[in-house]
Amino acid sequence: MSLAWLKDCWALTRHRNTAASLDGLVRHLDNPVARPIILKRFLPAYLRHFETQHWQDEPGPHLTALLQRYAQGLLRRLRRRPEPALVRNLILLDEILQGLPDPASAALAASAESGRCPEILLLLANTFADGAGKAALLNRFADGRGAAPVGPSGGPGVPFEFRPPPAGAGEGEGAGEGETVSVIIPCYNAHATIGRALLSVTAQTYRRLQVIVVDDGSEDRSAEIVWRVAQDDPRVRLVRLPANGGTYAARNRGMLEATGALITFHDADDIASPNRIALQRQALLSAPQALGCTSNMIRVKACGRFVSRFPGTYLARNYSSLMIRRQVVDHLGYFDKVRTSGDAEYMDRMRAFGGKKAVVHNPGVLALTLSAPASLTNLPGLRIGLVSTSQARVDYAATYAAWHRRCGRNGLYVAYEPTQRPFPAAPSMLDPPG
Repeated sequence: MSLAWLKDCWALTRHRNTAASLDGLVRHLDNPVARPIILKRFLPAYLRHFETQHWQDEPGPHLTALLQRYAQGLLRRLRRRPEPALVRNLILLDEILQGLPDPASAALAASAESGRCPEILLLLANTFADGAGKAALLNRFADGRGAAPVGPSGGPGVPFEFRPPPAGAGEGEGAGEGETVSVIIPCYNAHATIGRALLSVTAQTYRRLQVIVVDDGSEDRSAEIVWRVAQDDPRVRLVRLPANGGTYAARNRGMLEATGALITFHDADDIASPNRIALQRQALLSAPQALGCTSNMIRVKACGRFVSRFPGTYLARNYSSLMIRRQVVDHLGYFDKVRTSGDAEYMDRMRAFGGKKAVVHNPGVLALTLSAPASLTNLPGLRIGLVSTSQARVDYAATYAAWHRRCGRNGLYVAYEPTQRPFPAAPSMLDPPG
């Protein structure tokens, strides 16, 4: 019996389980000794470690064929009994293969009718080519989760747009009553998306807004687009920075300029549901002990494919939706000026100061966010994957958590221009983003 497969096993181990090495190993599936090891050890390992910083290469033809066979088997089982574990693996395979094999649409459509696993609807939407069909399935998924209905959009960026909700929906108090909410939008070379992102904020049902767009040294027409919107809407203000300093530096400048009793954030390529601010404000004010509030998002590519960042679901907490009370800035200061994960640190800092219930969550699907190759969540070394997170992010989280514990409630303030870092961070987290 040939032992050539052992050589491929050794190569696979030495290459830290790369897809290319596993693709070579799959050639030995006819070997009765190798087959169970490949299927029970190495293939599950591939699925577990997909999208880590050590495993970026795409599956080769042999592994692709095996994964497609595996997906077909799961689809047959799904027809008989939709189960969350099956859906979880199908979502993962859909990401790896960038599309499930035929006849995925028929199996998913039949299983979606059970209503047991709503994520099947977005898996099914990924098999559709037309935007209207995708939007209809997205509306079925989001039904009852607080979002306004969506329809297809021909504009750049997110390929959908929210429709205006019924009159009075999600407004709470009158549209012009209550405290001012300051909305901060960092913007860097976002001329293709900033117009739609900004208009999704100015169209909010809660009208008493101060919208601060911080142009972070853009070299394109971003500032011009914002300036034109500001000419027609006095609530919008453009702040221009002389050089690119990164998302959190831009947010900090916006916080410095904000005058609202509540402050929230929005990204320059995201689309907000028209009732996002109203619903989050209502959730925050209904919890007097809370310091902040977040809501959910669904990530989508410009081509209309829905993206899962976490196993088994397309729904994810939108860290960029964070809404805080003004006094949070007084007690805790500003964001840590890192390339990524600064919002996670800030929310954990809020919990270290105010307890586990310091940040409440509205479960509504209140934003559609663009998943782009240049996004920091997709860059090698900084990415957030389906089943794991880059080592730089993991180390950063451990380091800031230790700082939170060491400081207690009274030492967590971060100045607008700190003289030194409050805690260490890897160079990849601190390099200038420009």
